[in-house]
Amino acid sequence: MASVQIYSYGDLTARIYATDCIVLTRRDGKNRGLEGPLAEALVALIRQFGLELLVKHSAAFANAQTSDSSAQLGQWLAELIEGRLADAPVNLNSLLEQAPSLLKHAMAQRIPLYAMIELTYSCNLRCQHCYVLHKVTESSPASLGDSVVKATIDDLVHLGCLSVTLTGGEPTLARAYQSYITAAKDRGLFTTLKTNGTTFTEERAARYADDAAHETHVSLYGAMEATHDGFTAIRGSFRRTIGGLQHLADRGVRCRVNCTIWQGNIGEIEALQKLVEDIGHYLVVDDTIWGRYNGDMSPRELAIGWGERQKLMSAGVLKPFAPAPCTAGAVKVKVDAEGGVATCELLPITFGNVNDRSLSDVWASPELGKFGQAAIGISAGRRAEGNLDLACPGLNILRTGRLQG
Repeated sequence: MASVQIYSYGDLTARIYATDCIVLTRRDGKNRGLEGPLAEALVALIRQFGLELLVKHSAAFANAQTSDSSAQLGQWLAELIEGRLADAPVNLNSLLEQAPSLLKHAMAQRIPLYAMIELTYSCNLRCQHCYVLHKVTESSPASLGDSVVKATIDDLVHLGCLSVTLTGGEPTLARAYQSYITAAKDRGLFTTLKTNGTTFTEERAARYADDAAHETHVSLYGAMEATHDGFTAIRGSFRRTIGGLQHLADRGVRCRVNCTIWQGNIGEIEALQKLVEDIGHYLVVDDTIWGRYNGDMSPRELAIGWGERQKLMSAGVLKPFAPAPCTAGAVKVKVDAEGGVATCELLPITFGNVNDRSLSDVWASPELGKFGQAAIGISAGRRAEGNLDLACPGLNILRTGRLQG
């Protein structure tokens, strides 16, 4: 694994991945990836003078009217450091489009650009498709301790991570969830919160909006109360989720509303989209329903049939299933609510525990790296065969209970 050089000044962080590859991030999520000669010039300047001096120099000369070399350098730096940062938060996928060489470099050097932390398995819903429902329904669902979460976030930064998703269970049931969002943003990580939205009363939405995650994803499974509540197995959950979405919209937090299409809501998609947009959010749908980590395949009985899926694809509602090339154990890492470290968000096999060892230590273990290579190899082989249905080892486990499908 290669080390990532990190320079910070104010709310700006520069992560140097290679002499010609650098990412600039701000606390507000306005990020920029640079590669090639321009990145090489900036990297050389940062290494020579430090980020603070460059930022101060660019600020001092940004509006200079003279044509001397100092003013020109200041204007160039100001445009590079300030002007090239996006007007809106840039997630990891968009960032990799800006600097395509970053993914190749991260794969080769095993840099976990993306991380998921399951804060707790506690949840106030019992969604029928949940792949950790067997953990959620335990008498005392596991949760990560405050110091462990903060230390894990620090380790992610040290390892070169750029994006972290906080989830569960229901992450807002973790007492200090807001402080984890703040800590991640303070360290220049693009931060996403995945929630069912039910806990966001008017008061809690106001507190959250004061320092919200860069992206807020809320799950909704129907346009009608009976549909949604039937899927979550909790009466009143639809009303509370819609209330939470309204309170968040009132506070200026625009959410991505995720809907899993299943047999019970296939006729409500248009109404669901209108409902979500009328509140002030936007809808994203998929039909990925698999099994559970404990081998229970019963959730698959909820999935829509192939003919129904074809109709939805023809209508432009669903996209053809095309998993991206596997990056497990190379640029992805997941820490579950029990502290287990896995190679991606879908693979349940763990290689150490952050309650006992640091994430950096676990990530460096040969066992984790070798397993990641095996998963990537399986994926590459399936793709070469043209068998995309089995190209994701994580989904293979959730569908068949076996890594290779």
